Amino acid sequence: MLKALKLRDGRPEDLRHVWACMKNAASCVALFLIFMGLVAGWAVQARGQATTSVSGTVYAPNGVDPLQNVLVYITLSTVDALPSGVQCTQATVAANAVVSTYTSVTGAFTLAGVPENATYTLVIQAGKWRRQFTEEVASAPLTGLALNMPSNHSQGDIPLIAIATGNVDAVECVLRDTGIADTEFTDDNGTTNAGGRIHLYKGELAPGAQISSSTPSATTLLTTPALLNSYDMVMFPCQGTHGTEATGSLTNLLDYTSAGGRVFATHYNYTYLDTATTFSSVADWQLAQANPPDGPATINTAFTDGATLAQWLQNEGVSYNNTLGQIQISTLRHDLGSSGVIAPTQSWLTLNSNNAVMQFTFNTPVGAPA
Repeated sequence: MLKALKLRDGRPEDLRHVWACMKNAASCVALFLIFMGLVAGWAVQARGQATTSVSGTVYAPNGVDPLQNVLVYITLSTVDALPSGVQCTQATVAANAVVSTYTSVTGAFTLAGVPENATYTLVIQAGKWRRQFTEEVASAPLTGLALNMPSNHSQGDIPLIAIATGNVDAVECVLRDTGIADTEFTDDNGTTNAGGRIHLYKGELAPGAQISSSTPSATTLLTTPALLNSYDMVMFPCQGTHGTEATGSLTNLLDYTSAGGRVFATHYNYTYLDTATTFSSVADWQLAQANPPDGPATINTAFTDGATLAQWLQNEGVSYNNTLGQIQISTLRHDLGSSGVIAPTQSWLTLNSNNAVMQFTFNTPVGAPA
């Protein structure tokens, strides 16, 4: 009823105006009767609108790994297209959503209060990963839905991702392991797997995988702002060696991240981070240290996402010695000093043997509110 009255700022202004009129003017008797008729009508409508529930689990494209904190909603309207290009975005509840929720650490969700006897568009979304399903809802609860994120762009929305491949870290294989179809791997020439959402560029020094002999270099990506800004995420896996990046490339990368671009980098790609013009202030950089031995590490559970990760790994049965918050890591590299990260940079993983920070994240622009 409150929504039907179109309240202003969450206050029952219309109710107060009607009540004041009733108290101060006999001529408002007719309005009062009309008002009471509307109330009765709304009550009948509310009693007649039976609801049920829709529940299930959201998985990665491989249909195996459950995904937590995924937005799930249903709508009777058309779902708007996602914007393209770099920007700071996150999945938010659509204005036309009937009901919405987020998945738990097990990937499970329940949409309660779903009006019966309708055909809905059910949407699962995490950032620019999104898929839509058509679901018919009757009177009985709809349960046991197993919903996978899209494995190819014909199934739904996949972020546009660039990978500057390295011959040490095959990050592109991680995406394949999550269930992304091979047909999504291409390069910006688009001659193979046209329309694919994962674009490979050859690392500048010791490249890894490539689509063909004409696959462009990462130099092309970093020196062309319009090209760089067309991607939602850029990944820099280690090439096993490092060089010195041109000032123009570093500026372009800084501008990209400041506009909302996501960057993932490992080991020798500190050359993009530990520079006076980019991100030297996010950590206590001390480069080229001796490689630490393999061993167990501790997940930082002092913040919500870290605690969720620890529980997710425990649920998946991959915690070290079945201990919550512990995981075995190997082939380690260490590029930070004893001070580790500098706030508000977030440490995620520290090595048990020497408390070295092994994984961390930071928001950009550095120092700006998240």
